[in-house]
Amino acid sequence: MIGRITQSSLGLAIAIAGLLLTNVAAARAATFQAAPCPYPNSQGATCGYLITPLWHAHAHGPTIKVAVAIYPPAGGLLHADPVFFLGGGPGFPTLGSSDGIAALKIGLTGRTVVELDQRGLAHSRPRLGCPDLTALQFVQPDIALAGSVEEAVLNYAPGPPLERALKAAEKCRARLTSEGVDVTAFNSEESADDIEDLRKALGYDRIDLFGTSYGTRLALVMLRLHPGHIRAAILDGVFPPQKGARSTGEKTVEAYRALFDYCAGLPACAAVHPHLEQQVIDVAKALDAAPVTITVVPQYVRGPPSVQARVTGDTFLAVLAYALAYEDGTTLPDVVGRVAAGDFSQFSHLYGEQFDTTSTYGMHYSVECGEDEDFSPPPVLRRIAPGLPAYLRGPYLRGQVGDWRMCEAWNVPLIKRFREPVHSDVPALLLSGQFDWATPPSWATLAASTLSHATTEVIPLAGHQTYFRSACSRRIADTWLDDPKATLPHCNDAPSPGR
Repeated sequence: MIGRITQSSLGLAIAIAGLLLTNVAAARAATFQAAPCPYPNSQGATCGYLITPLWHAHAHGPTIKVAVAIYPPAGGLLHADPVFFLGGGPGFPTLGSSDGIAALKIGLTGRTVVELDQRGLAHSRPRLGCPDLTALQFVQPDIALAGSVEEAVLNYAPGPPLERALKAAEKCRARLTSEGVDVTAFNSEESADDIEDLRKALGYDRIDLFGTSYGTRLALVMLRLHPGHIRAAILDGVFPPQKGARSTGEKTVEAYRALFDYCAGLPACAAVHPHLEQQVIDVAKALDAAPVTITVVPQYVRGPPSVQARVTGDTFLAVLAYALAYEDGTTLPDVVGRVAAGDFSQFSHLYGEQFDTTSTYGMHYSVECGEDEDFSPPPVLRRIAPGLPAYLRGPYLRGQVGDWRMCEAWNVPLIKRFREPVHSDVPALLLSGQFDWATPPSWATLAASTLSHATTEVIPLAGHQTYFRSACSRRIADTWLDDPKATLPHCNDAPSPGR
C-alpha cells in the first residue's frame, strides 16, 4: 500500500501548490522600472518603462519596454483614481508631443495623469520607425502628401510614387525583422494588455481612461478586454472598431456636408459663397485640368525649408479634408474662394501643416493592416465608390487602394474578431467636433449604441480632438469626469485652430 492522503497532507499539498502558482504568477507579472525622462520639458514627471511581454499569451517569452510618464495632480482637490491618457495615430507619439502636453490640462481636475508611448512608438523599445517612408513626404508632395497628422497615412497615387512607397515599406519591414522585431505583435489588443499591466504595476485599483483619436479605439478595446478596474472613460474623436478604410468616403461626405450646411446657414458666408459645394467641385475640376505648382513651407517638422508642390484637384480636396479635422473649419469657404481666384497663400499654409516626421510608420501599419485596411480590398472599395459624389470617387479610390497595397507589403495577419462592436456598461463620454473629417459625429453615435451608459456631445464648429482646442469641451469633460450624472455645460465659444 502506497499510503493514504490524509486531510492534513492534502491541505499541505494545496498550500504548496498555491505557493508555486503564486511564484509563477509573480514571475510573469509585468514590472515598472523608473528611469530619467527621455524627452525635454518633463518637469514634475516621474518616468520609466513598463517591462511587459511581447505577446501576453506567452508570458515567459521576449519582453518589450513601454515608455511611461506620470504627472502629479495640478488642481487643489485630489482624486484617487488617475487618468490614463491614450494618444492618437496609430503611430503618433505621446510623451513630449503637442498632444501629450495638451493632455496635461486633465491634471487640473486634481487627478494624476499617466501617459505612455504605446508599444512600438517613439521612446518605447523596440521602435518601429521607417525613415525611408517618412522621407517620401518631401518627394513629389503633390502625390505623396503627408496625410493626416494623427494617422500618419501617406496618400499615394498609382505609378512610380506608389512603387517607391511599397519598396520603402518592404525595406523597413525586412530591416525590423532582421533586428529580431516581430511586427505582428504590435496591435490594439496587445497594447490594451500593456495598459492593464501598467495599472497593476503602478498599484492602481481604479483608473479613468481618456482616449483621443486612435486612442479612443484603444480605450474601447480596454472596455472590451479589461473593464473591471475602469471607473469611467472619455472618448474624444471616436474611432469605433466597426469603421475604417472603407468608411473614408462616407466620413469625407459627412465632413464636407457639415461645412456646406454651415456656410448656407450663415448669411455672411452664403452671400459670398451661395453655392459652396459647386465652387469646390469647379475648383477641383479646374486644377485637374491645369495643375498649379506652389511653394509650400512644411510646418512643425525637420525637413527642407520649402518644397515645390504640384496641386491637382485631388490634392486640393485632400488638404481641405485634413483642414476640416485640424484647423478652424469656418475659414475654409474663404480659402476655397481665394483658390478659385488664383490666390494659394492660405491654402499653401494649410498644406504645410500636414507634413509629419514624428510618426512611427511601422507601428502604424502593424496596427492598421491587422485591424482595418485589409478588410477593404480593391473590389470592395470599387463597389463603394459609385455611392460617393462624383468628385470624391477618384481621391477615395486612389488613397484607399494605395493603403491596401501598402498593407500587402507590410504583411501582418488580420485580427478578424476586432471589427465587432464593443459592449460595455462603464460610464463613457463621447465627444465629437461638428466639422471633424477624421472621426465624424456619426461614428460616436455608432459607438454609443452598444455602450449602455454613454453620453454624446457634439462641439459646435470644432474639428478633431475637441478637448485640445475648445474651452467648452474641456468644461464638459471635466464636469463629467467629476460626476457622469451631472448636468453638462452648453457650448457657445469658438474653438481655437491648430494642434
